[in-house]
Amino acid sequence: MVGCVCVAWKVSRKEESFMCRLLICVVTTLSLVLLAVSVSHGAVVNVLVDPGFEESNPINPATGQPAWYGAYWGGTSELWIGTPSDPAHTGLNAWRIAGSGSPYNVVEQHVESIGGEIFSCRAWVRCPDASPENPCTGAVRPRFDVGGPSSRQYNFTLTDTDWHYVGDIDGTNPTGPAPDGTWLAFRVYGQTGRTLYVDDCEVLREERVNVSGTVTFAGGGGVSGATVMFTSAGGATATVKTLGDGTYSVDLPPNVWTVTVSYMGLPSNPPSRQVDNTLGPQAGVDFELVLRGIYGFVTDSEGNGLDGIHIIVVPESGSGLVVYGETELGGVYQVSVAPGRYKVYAEKTALAPTPAVATVDTTSGDAYDVDFVMTSDPTVVVKLIDLDASGLVEGTNISTWANTGILGNAFVNYDANGTLEVQVVGGKKSVVFPGNATNAALMKFADPDTRNNITAPPTITGTDDWTIVYWVNNPSISFCEMIFSWGHNFGSGSASVAYGYEWYGAFYGYYYNAGFAMTPPPGAWHYIAQTYDPSTSTLTIYVDGVVDSTWNLPLNIYSGDPMYIGASTINEACNPWLDPNFMFSGYMTRFQVYAEALSAQQIASLTPPEYKTTIGEVKRMLDGIPVTLYNKPVTLAPYTDAGRTDYFYIEEKDRTAGIRVNADPSLTSGMFYGNVAVVSGVTATDPVTKERYIEANGVSYGGAYYVRAFGTNTRAAQLDRLLVGELVQVGGKIASKSSDGKSFVISDGGADTTVLVEGASKLDDFDVGDFITIRGVVSKKTASENQIIYRDIVSNVWSCGFEVNEGYTLGDANNQQGWTITWQGYYPGSTATISNEQASSGTQSLKLWYPRNCSSTTWWVNCINIRKPLMAPEEPPGGAIQSATFKFKVYRPDVPDLEYPEGSGNVYKALQRESWFFFPEWRWTDFGNDVNEMKMHAILDQTNGPRTWQDAGWPEVTGWTEYEITDDYVSHTRSVKVNGLLVETVPMPAEVNGIYGGVNFGAGSGFPYVDGVDYGIPVYFDDLVVTWD
Repeated sequence: MVGCVCVAWKVSRKEESFMCRLLICVVTTLSLVLLAVSVSHGAVVNVLVDPGFEESNPINPATGQPAWYGAYWGGTSELWIGTPSDPAHTGLNAWRIAGSGSPYNVVEQHVESIGGEIFSCRAWVRCPDASPENPCTGAVRPRFDVGGPSSRQYNFTLTDTDWHYVGDIDGTNPTGPAPDGTWLAFRVYGQTGRTLYVDDCEVLREERVNVSGTVTFAGGGGVSGATVMFTSAGGATATVKTLGDGTYSVDLPPNVWTVTVSYMGLPSNPPSRQVDNTLGPQAGVDFELVLRGIYGFVTDSEGNGLDGIHIIVVPESGSGLVVYGETELGGVYQVSVAPGRYKVYAEKTALAPTPAVATVDTTSGDAYDVDFVMTSDPTVVVKLIDLDASGLVEGTNISTWANTGILGNAFVNYDANGTLEVQVVGGKKSVVFPGNATNAALMKFADPDTRNNITAPPTITGTDDWTIVYWVNNPSISFCEMIFSWGHNFGSGSASVAYGYEWYGAFYGYYYNAGFAMTPPPGAWHYIAQTYDPSTSTLTIYVDGVVDSTWNLPLNIYSGDPMYIGASTINEACNPWLDPNFMFSGYMTRFQVYAEALSAQQIASLTPPEYKTTIGEVKRMLDGIPVTLYNKPVTLAPYTDAGRTDYFYIEEKDRTAGIRVNADPSLTSGMFYGNVAVVSGVTATDPVTKERYIEANGVSYGGAYYVRAFGTNTRAAQLDRLLVGELVQVGGKIASKSSDGKSFVISDGGADTTVLVEGASKLDDFDVGDFITIRGVVSKKTASENQIIYRDIVSNVWSCGFEVNEGYTLGDANNQQGWTITWQGYYPGSTATISNEQASSGTQSLKLWYPRNCSSTTWWVNCINIRKPLMAPEEPPGGAIQSATFKFKVYRPDVPDLEYPEGSGNVYKALQRESWFFFPEWRWTDFGNDVNEMKMHAILDQTNGPRTWQDAGWPEVTGWTEYEITDDYVSHTRSVKVNGLLVETVPMPAEVNGIYGGVNFGAGSGFPYVDGVDYGIPVYFDDLVVTWD
């Protein structure tokens, strides 16, 4: 465990000025001081870093913060003022570190060193209680942020209370050469539990000599942000960016340097220069960039200028930097490119350009009059990216996947030496993404020759419309596997399309997320498309050519980010986020990005034929027609003959249509409710019931996959408009039961439905007047009578006490009775167990516990989630429900208020209700609707945002506490009771019409480990009851 204070300061001396920063830490076995040094100019041999910590608190110009800027990890780390009896080494002040603590927070300012530089580091230290009998140990350790052989460690042992000079004191054992693009950390460690004083820290290094110059465009004008690169014959490297006026200045070790310039792929004049700063400062190392312009107008058919038209300029060769522009008022545009030949495109949704593409040559000069005329055409599509694995060679390993869309270039392996395998899976040639949290497991969009990133075009960023299509097979689904990312994943401008089962499992936008209404089943090929229409802020998700769900998301996607396949980006220079839970692990056969939001008709027309046959189409076919239905959810018949399953039903995505499949038991062995299947057979009609069905001659199916409820209930009066054999869900009260138990009547308040019960009756547990829901098959429909054959009867009560008689055993709760751990934060030590330590009733309860190091720089840290989906046949239905109540008990141990030590620079008050939290959750309509979370430390709703426990006026209680939350779907209100006391009533969104999904419990901690005390307290849940009527 590490404890730290970070401190930065500025020191002025006669011969030079420089910036330095100090990070002083306490470790479980050692205390730590960290210094990083950057000298701005001049020849420096012995850099004495703040010899006595004597300066006041100036402003650090690099950060704008006070130079003494601390944020600690733990323990004591502070400026110390000496006394006559206990003096500093020189002057009045020194630095004091002591104690121990767990990681809390670090504020760092990385200071780059020059590749190849060598450093010697020393310090004066004193231990006030050291003696021969009680020695104090420690070390001086300079290291670079990438570690490795360039780091050093100098151990010391103090046996008296004097000041001692430690480290590389004679300069004979300096650090190894600094890696390029790194920063130096100079650390002094002291023994845990012992006080160590540090003073007069020294860093020695080679001198540096200045090199300066200017980068301009041909014809004038400084180039801001150009990269000037220096390389020595020995391999040392350094880089510097030009300022706004195009100037640059950098201090380098004396050497002979080759200097080059990089900016937007533009050639420079001269291509390179050599400078020798062993001869002294070198000025006037200038470069001129060669630039060409492309100019034109975009108008409508009547000659009116059109602003806001996207201009895309791509090298004619298909490889190289892509340049983006946009027409201004009057339709004029101008883009700047390097000399060469280019293709120019004009793009806007529902507008067709003439010409479709213009070819220009800027080799000898600017290109003028590159004009376009736009005419209305709602069917026009612009395919920006198109990757097709069908042309790849099976069994090979690829590092480049060529793009045949208008942006050209390619997706290349993010690891310059990495490759991905090409395999044939399920009859489709595909690229294999391993999802193993390595750089080689993803690809980036780039110039295949230089590997330089090509950023996302404006046509799919900001508030523009777009469509993204992917043909993928995911053999094992994690909660959010990123397929394609083009906006880094922190903040409201994030954007990634995904394949997962969480509420952000289809689209991840940080604040604006979307999940599949039904996650496409694993182990099968799926055609998935997502479109975004900014005019209505609507994201539409299609699976296998059919609308899966629609979402209202006010997207405004970050511009200028790289584009990745296989992982998301993060905002630290937009490099990939290598988390296996968020990396795609599966097969991809094709991938496309369009510059427009395609219509449902266009998506359907693009859907591969194997995904397009629907149950409705099969029912309209003549008998004897061969058909194949791919990957439909399957429900077995509710009765068997001597253990034989003679038929099952295949259901459509919308859960309102199904068709019977007559299948020999040999075809369905091992199949059970919740499978997915590929069925082949011929169409047929039952001569008695006239029900349309498929006579199966082949069935293949994958692992278990829950089929969600049909959605809103079918009203009884609507049955006469349905086909015989269609799947329905009818909810209501039992109006009557037959004496033989073979039928009953339910009424939904508008009409009655006769339910025929075949096989063993499940009505014994229900009485006339009880509310139930029937899932079944339409068998008869007339003006006077509607009949269904039941398949499932759903109770209106679900309960759980985690007891032995319910099938629970002591130990790991994961995968017991459908409970699944869905999140363990970044600390897999978090656990969920069935425990007998506490119980509200009976002898067992659900225990959630998180390790004491489950904390981070954020205030709230959710360390563990466990979820129980209330899926069929247990899932509460929607539609006709008038109200639902969720009741549970939680045991919350009493925790004292926690206050961090004084003297650290920051004092935090962590009350028990804020130092950890727990929450139950259930979903109103889908796992994708996140606004309904019921968290006990805060209530989240669509209008008020988070409110603290105190703000909500809830009582603060410990021990076993009962919470009861009731949703009224008629008045659209939610009421909350704590131990039977009504504490608040809040409104719910009007569109909510029933609960759906499951129950979720989580626990976490903000500051569980303080001043050596472990507050990682377990939380216990018991006596869960969900009811509805």
